[in-house]
This record gives sequence, structure tokens and C-alpha cells, in this order.
Amino acid sequence: MGQQVIGVPNPSKIDDEAALGLLGKENSLSYGIDVIETHIHARERWFGLAAVPDGESHRADLDSMTPFQINGGNDTWGAWVQIIGTEDTPTVPGLVSFDPRQLLITEVQTGKIKTRIQFAFGDDTANNALSIGSYTEEMMVPEKTTKESPFDIHFPRLDAGTKVWSRVWGSDQASHTFDFFLGFHQYIG
Repeated sequence: MGQQVIGVPNPSKIDDEAALGLLGKENSLSYGIDVIETHIHARERWFGLAAVPDGESHRADLDSMTPFQINGGNDTWGAWVQIIGTEDTPTVPGLVSFDPRQLLITEVQTGKIKTRIQFAFGDDTANNALSIGSYTEEMMVPEKTTKESPFDIHFPRLDAGTKVWSRVWGSDQASHTFDFFLGFHQYIG
């Protein structure tokens, strides 16, 4: 870069540069700012259990009032349950990625116990996703009664069509059902 003369604007200053946001270079400053802006101001959608699930392609419906249900094992992880299918996203034409963002717990079998919930994501199987680190985990001590407001969960941005699975572990429990809805955002890039 050449030297800047005092009092003369620098033509390469970032304020003067065009920015493409999510359509620009991934992890650039404008991309990062757009991620923050669109995440905070994105339209939220909520998924529940599909009325008529179809294999691995359709597991969730936007207009469902039936929560997903997962069940813990005998003081260990329960079986993986697929909750998002390959055709469940995008729900808005033209959007190409999404991130599950919030969890609304509607019922737990036993309240006030240490509970872990995992979400795996990928194109293959939940166990494969887990083995390569494509999962996120939350820990909580949920009440037996319905929690009135959702809480944040942490996911990377996923490509539309990515499958998502979930499983739960209730500490010192032989069984631990856990019912929830999943809220998410969708993006253009």
C-alpha cells in the first residue's frame, strides 16, 4: 500500500468499500457483521414433530403443535432421534442455510435433575456426526412443569438439507423423556 497524505482520504478505507455481507467472502469483516445483523434480526421459525414423517427426508413441520420427544437411557445417552430431515429446510425459497437457535421445553419426565441434550448434524448418521465432532451439547436442570420461555442453544450455520438428530441423558435415571420444540433462523448465505 502507498503512503496516505494527511488530509487526503485513503481510497482503500473500509468505509468506501462495497460489502456483500453473507454473499461475500466467508469470514470477512462484512460477512461477520451481516451474520450478527441477520442473526439478531432474522425471522424465526419453529419446528415440531411432523404429522406424517417420511424416512430421513421429512421429520418436522412448521405448523406442528406436537413436540419432539427423546428419551434417555439407563443413566446414559438414549437413542438418537432424527428431528430435521433433508427436505425440511429451507422453509423460505432462496435461503440456503439455517441454524437451530432456541429450545422450548414443554415437558420432562422427572424435574430438577441434571440433564444433557445433544444435537448432531450432518449428511450421514448421528453416530458419524458425533465421531467427527459435528454436534453441540447443552446442560440444564429443567423443571417438571413447562418452561414459559425458550432458551438459546448454540449451533454453527448449517447448509439447507442438513439432517439434525437429538438425544438426552438424565442423571441417575433409568428413563428420562424430554419434549421440546426447536426454533431456528434461515439465511441467504
